[in-house]
Amino acid sequence: MELIPYNQMSNEAAEDLADRLDELLAEFQIYRQNVRMVYWNGELRSYLGFNDKVELLYQLTEDNREAIAEEIISLGYTPTAHHPHSPHDLVPRQVTLLREVTDFDSAIFGIVRSSRELLKIVREIFHLAGEYAAEPARQLLRELMVQLMLTIRVLSHERLALNN
Repeated sequence: MELIPYNQMSNEAAEDLADRLDELLAEFQIYRQNVRMVYWNGELRSYLGFNDKVELLYQLTEDNREAIAEEIISLGYTPTAHHPHSPHDLVPRQVTLLREVTDFDSAIFGIVRSSRELLKIVREIFHLAGEYAAEPARQLLRELMVQLMLTIRVLSHERLALNN
C-alpha cells in the first residue's frame, strides 16, 4: 500500500520536499552545535542577559529540529539527520561549524553568520514548498525565517550595545 502525502502532492514532490527538509534538519544540527558551544562557554556568562538569550535560542533550536522532523514524517518519510551519534558525525554543507569561541565578538559573529546561512537554506526550501503547494511546510518555514531574522537582529544589536 502506497502512502499518499497529507496534501495530495505527488510522491515525487513529497520525496523531494522531504529530502530537502532532511538536509535542513542536518544543517539545524550544526546550528544547534554552534549555539551549544556559545552557551557552554563560561567566559561569556559575565555578559548580563546574553546567556539567557542564548539559552532561549538553544531551546528554540531544539523545538525547530523537532518540528522539521515531524514535517518530514507527515510527508510519509523518516528523518535521517535527526540524531547524529556525535558532533563529528555532523558534516557541514552550508552552515559553518564553529571551531572555537574565544570572546563575546566571536560568539555573536558565529551565531549571526550561522543564522544567515541557515536563513538562506530555509528561504530556498520555502520557495520549493510553494511550488508544491505544501502549505503546512510553508507555514513552518515561514516561522523559521521569522525566528532567524529576529535572532540576527537581536544579536547584532546586542553586539553594538556592548561595543559602545
